[in-house]
Amino acid sequence: MKQSVLSVALAGLLGAAAMGAAADAAAMGFHINGDKVFLSGGVTYADVVALPALLAKAQAEGHQIREVVLRTSNGGALVSGEYLQAVIRTAGLDTIVSGHCISSCSIMQSGGVQRYMAGDLPTVDSVQIHAASSGGRVIYSPSPRMTGIYTRNYGGGMDSNLLHKAMFEVVRPNGLLVFSDPSRTTGDSVSFDPDGSGANRETFPGQDIFNNNIMTAQGYHDPGDTLHVTADASGDINPGYLRTGKLLQAFVDDDFARWDDDNYQTTYINLAQSIYNASGDGPQGIGAGSIQDYLGDPEMQALLLSKLRLDELDASVLDDSAGVIRVSNGAVWQTAATTGADYMLVEDGTIALEGGALRAAEVRVQAPGVLVGHGDIAAPTLDLDAMYGGAGPSWREDGFNRLRVYGALMPRGGDLVTHGYVNIMPGGSVLFDVTEAGGTDTGRLRVGSFYDGGANDGALVIAEGAHLALNVARGFYSDGYRRDLVEGPIYEQGFDGVVRLGDADYSASIAEGEVFRPRHNSLLSFNVNQVEDGLWLTANPGFDQLELFANARSGDGLGQVLAAAANGNPSAMKPLLGALQFADRDVIQQQAGALRGDAHATQRLADLALVGTIGNVVQQHQFATRSSGGDSTGLAVQAAQAASAQPGMASGSLFNQLAMHLVEPATTAGGSTTDAGGQRGHGIWGRGFGGQGRIDGGDGVAGMTHTIGGVVVGADTRLADDKVGLGVSVAAADMSTKGRDGAAFTGDVRALDIGGYLDATYARGYLSASVRYTDLHHDTRRSITGIEGLEASLRAKHDSSAVSARLEHGFSFTTAGGAVIQPLLPVLDYTRLSRARFNEGDAPGALLGRDDGLESIRVGAGLQLFKTFQGNNGERITPHARVVWQKELGDSSARYATAFTGAPDLVFGADSRALGEQLLSWNLGVTSRASERLSVMLDYVGERRDGQTQNAVMLGLGYRF
Repeated sequence: MKQSVLSVALAGLLGAAAMGAAADAAAMGFHINGDKVFLSGGVTYADVVALPALLAKAQAEGHQIREVVLRTSNGGALVSGEYLQAVIRTAGLDTIVSGHCISSCSIMQSGGVQRYMAGDLPTVDSVQIHAASSGGRVIYSPSPRMTGIYTRNYGGGMDSNLLHKAMFEVVRPNGLLVFSDPSRTTGDSVSFDPDGSGANRETFPGQDIFNNNIMTAQGYHDPGDTLHVTADASGDINPGYLRTGKLLQAFVDDDFARWDDDNYQTTYINLAQSIYNASGDGPQGIGAGSIQDYLGDPEMQALLLSKLRLDELDASVLDDSAGVIRVSNGAVWQTAATTGADYMLVEDGTIALEGGALRAAEVRVQAPGVLVGHGDIAAPTLDLDAMYGGAGPSWREDGFNRLRVYGALMPRGGDLVTHGYVNIMPGGSVLFDVTEAGGTDTGRLRVGSFYDGGANDGALVIAEGAHLALNVARGFYSDGYRRDLVEGPIYEQGFDGVVRLGDADYSASIAEGEVFRPRHNSLLSFNVNQVEDGLWLTANPGFDQLELFANARSGDGLGQVLAAAANGNPSAMKPLLGALQFADRDVIQQQAGALRGDAHATQRLADLALVGTIGNVVQQHQFATRSSGGDSTGLAVQAAQAASAQPGMASGSLFNQLAMHLVEPATTAGGSTTDAGGQRGHGIWGRGFGGQGRIDGGDGVAGMTHTIGGVVVGADTRLADDKVGLGVSVAAADMSTKGRDGAAFTGDVRALDIGGYLDATYARGYLSASVRYTDLHHDTRRSITGIEGLEASLRAKHDSSAVSARLEHGFSFTTAGGAVIQPLLPVLDYTRLSRARFNEGDAPGALLGRDDGLESIRVGAGLQLFKTFQGNNGERITPHARVVWQKELGDSSARYATAFTGAPDLVFGADSRALGEQLLSWNLGVTSRASERLSVMLDYVGERRDGQTQNAVMLGLGYRF
C-alpha cells in the first residue's frame, strides 16, 4: 500500500541505516553541454541529490534538459541507480550510452524514454546487467525488484530468459549479461558470463541490443560534447568541467551536513531515501507504490523541490563544458594547469604536461599519440565519509584513473604521478630519458596510490608486445649511478625486455638478466632492475675492461688511468669518459693507441730517420769528393787514367752533356780558369734531397709514413796535398708524417742542421767522420676517429734537438780494370735525441707527454764499389754502389710518459713499436765532374730494418775554386 506524502516525509530515521550501507569508492562526474546532462564514472549515494538538483537548477534558470548521457560507468550504489532511473523517466528524459554502462548505471539507462548509443568513444558502447552484490558476494534478494524495473522500463521487450540469467544465475559479482553495439562487435553481440572468468561464457545468436528494446533506435546519437584539439593549445582548455563538479558536490555536501546536524527533515537526501524505503513496501517493479509512482505525484514533486536550496547553487554550474577531449592532427596541448573531462583521448597528437594535472576516469593514448611530461593524472572522486559525517568538502581529485597506452608514455622533467591502473597495451611504449644526473628529476612514473579509503592500490600492467624504451643522453655515468624509472606496483612479470628509443631491432632481455647498452656494443651498459614495486637502472663500471685499452708494448696503463679517473670522478675528464662510454668497444680497442698517443712515440722514430737522412747527404758528399776529386796521384785519378781508353765514354753521354753544359770545360777556347797545378783547394756544394719512409705497425701500435725534403749546403777545403778534407754543412729540411692503420695523426717537422766533417785518405784507405747538431720544431695534430666527441683535432707544438756523429773507415783496393773496392770497417752511427715535451691543450682526450730522450748507436761493416771513367773532353764520371750492415746497440723504440691534461697526475705510457736490431742500408749513385770546378751528383739511398723502410733521392752540385 502506498504511503502518504506526510508519512514518507517523516520517515527520516529510516534513511540513516541505509546510508551507512551505501558507501562506494568511486564518484560520478556531472557536466552540462547544451540540452544534455552528462554523468560518468562510479554511481554513489551522492548522485541521489546531485542529478535532481542539477535538473531543478536548469529548470529554474530556463535551461531545458532533454537527454541524460551515461558515460563509462562501472555502476555502484543500487539505491542510486533505482532512484535515478525514476528521476529520468518521470522527467521524460532520453538516455544515451557512451562507452560502457554497467550494473546500477544500466538501471539508470533503462529509465530513458528513448534510449540511444553514442558511438563517440574508441570503446564499444555496451549495456551490462547483473544481480546485486554486497561484501563481495552476489545477493538475489533485490533481483525481483530489479527485474520489474528492467521489464517495465524496456516495455517488456527484453528477453525474459536473458534477464533471468542476469538476475538469478550470476554466481560472482563480476558475472554479467552484456549487450554490445553489434556494428562494432565481432561475432555475437550478446553474451553471458556467470562468474566473469570467461570459462563458462555463452553467446546468443540472433539476440542484440535492439531486439531486446534496450536501445529504441539503431545508429548513433552524438552527444556533441567532444572538444577536438586539432591545433596547438595550452592551459586549461575545458575550465567549466571541474567547476560544475565542485559546485554541485559542495551543494550535496551541504544537504548531507544538514542531515548529520539533526536537521534531516530539511534535506533532500532524507526524503529521497524515505521514498526509496517506502517504495519497497509496495508492489515490486514499476507501478503503484514504486519510486516512479512517488516521483510522479505533484505534491511529492513540490515537497522534493522544497528541500533543494537552489539559490545556493551558482548558475555557472550549468555552463557548457566538454566531456571528451580528443587531441589529433599532430596538435600539441601543453598545460601546467588542471583540466578535467570524462574521457581524454590522444590520437595522433601530444599532451605535454608541464606540471599540470589531468582529471578523467580514463586517459587513452592511441598510436602514434604521445603523453609526455610531469604532473598528476587522476579522476575526481568523493570522500564519502566526509560527506556522510558532514566533516567538510568531500570533493577530491586523487580518485581512481585508468591510463591506457597504445602509443607512447614518456615521463619527463619530474614525476608523472598516476592514480590507478596504467595499462601499457600491445605495441605501446613507455619511454624514459636517461641523463647523467640520474635521480628522479629527469622523469619517473609513479603508479598505484589513489583515494578509495585505502582498500586498493593500482598498478603498472604490461601487455605482451609492450615496450620499455630508453633514450640515454650522452654524458658520464659513474659507477654507482642509479636512475629510477618506475615507483609502485608492477603487475606480474612486468616488462620482458628493453629497447633503445628509435632502435626497435635491439632488445635486452630483462628476464634473462642481459645488460642494456645505449649504443651498439657500447662500453657503457646498465643493469635493468625490475621488482614487484619498482623499476630502475644502475650503471656498470665499463672502465674495468682493461684489455680494451692495452697492447703488448704499453700494457694496460691507459685502462688503469681511465678506471681511476672514472672512480675519482674528476670533472675535467668527464667529456672524455662520457665519449668513451658511448663508443663501440671494438672501435675503442682499435683506437686505444690513438687515445694513448702512440703516434707521438712513433714520431720520435721518424725524427731519427730525418736526422739520419741529412747525415746521409753529408756522407754522400764526402764520398763524392773522395772518389772523384783529390790530387792527381790519388786512387780516383789513378783509376780514371787506367780506364780512359775504354770505350763507351763518348762525349755524347746524356749525363755528361748535362754536366758539361753547366760550365765551360777547362780546355775551352775561352782560356784556362785553373792555376798551373790544375788544382783548387776550396769548394762549395749543395744538395737537394727528398725521401719517403715507412714505419710499420706492430705490437699493437699503428704505423706511420714520413716524407722528407730539404737542402744541404756546405763548404770544404783540401789540405795536405788533398789527402785531408775539412768542411762544414748547413741543412734545412721538412718532414711530414701521417699515421697508418686508422691512426688519425699528422705531423710537420722543420729541421735546421749544422755540422762539420773530416775526410782523410792514406795509401790503403780512408777515414771519414762528421758531427752535427739538429734543431727540430714539431707541429702535430691528432684525433680519435669513430668515437663521437673526440673527432676534434688535437694540436701540439714543441721543440727538441739532436746530436749525431758518424765515423767510417774503409780500405781501398783497385782492380786491374780500374774499379775501386772498399771494405768498410767499422761503420759507426750515433744519434741522441734530446728530451721532449708536448701539450695538446684542454680539449677532451688531449694529452701532455714527456720523454727522456732517445739514443741510437749503430755499429757495423759494409762494402763500397766505384769506378771513374775519363771522357774525351776531360770530364769524369764515377758510378758507385754501397751496402752496409749495422746492429743497433741503443734504443730500438721510443716511449713517452703521457697523461691526459684533465688528469695530469694519472700517468701512463705510450710506446712506439720495437724496430729490428739488424739494419741494412744501401746506396746507388753517380758523380759526374764536368771540369775541375764543377761536379753533379745523383744518389739513391735505401735503408731497411724490421719494421722500418726508408728511401731517398739526392741531387747535388759541387763547385771548387
